[in-house]
Amino acid sequence: MPPRRLGAGFTTVRNVGTYIAWTDRDLRDAINQGKAIGPAHADRGLLPDDTGRAVGPRYRRAGKDIPAIVRMGVAHNGRGIRAKAQEAIDGARSAEVIASGAVLATRCTGRTGDDPEEIAAVAAVAHAAGRKLAAHAHGAQSNKQAILAGADTIEHASYINDEDIRSPRRTTSPCRWNVYNGGLHRHRRAAAALPAEFLRKNIETTEVQRQGFTHALAAV
Repeated sequence: MPPRRLGAGFTTVRNVGTYIAWTDRDLRDAINQGKAIGPAHADRGLLPDDTGRAVGPRYRRAGKDIPAIVRMGVAHNGRGIRAKAQEAIDGARSAEVIASGAVLATRCTGRTGDDPEEIAAVAAVAHAAGRKLAAHAHGAQSNKQAILAGADTIEHASYINDEDIRSPRRTTSPCRWNVYNGGLHRHRRAAAALPAEFLRKNIETTEVQRQGFTHALAAV
């Protein structure tokens, strides 16, 4: 974090945007040891993910192997995902689960959800250790599954519908809409020659996310 942001009063941060294992932990340790200037860091260690759906397709499309440090959280069944969640929790202060696909990947952003039992398994491991769980979710079904699993925050919630907005359980799973992201990515990424599919989804989710935010705000 640049010193000007610390000076502005930001003293605690969390990072839910990196897929590289243990990046947060290493930054946390560097700050605590005085090797880097930074705020208190709600770090997460690795990202439990049953198929590598969030970042794997990005590498496969480019014809590259997925680096080991990116796929450290990948598992292929309920037991595996629980073990990966426990590994993440043992080394970090918070946790995240991928409940739907990502915008900057070749698979859909998650109009349909993923295995609710796997989302619930990660939530159970996190909460047993007294940690907060963030759920990366775009689609209406994945939003619902994350809410029902007891995720502490829903990141993006792009296609959230009125049913989920009115869900009594959403009061314990507040949404983080990150409404600035779309314009930021469009500005930064256009010059990077990302696939047209990524840019199309970025524009689509930017607009629909704002609509969801507007509906949720009106329901408060």
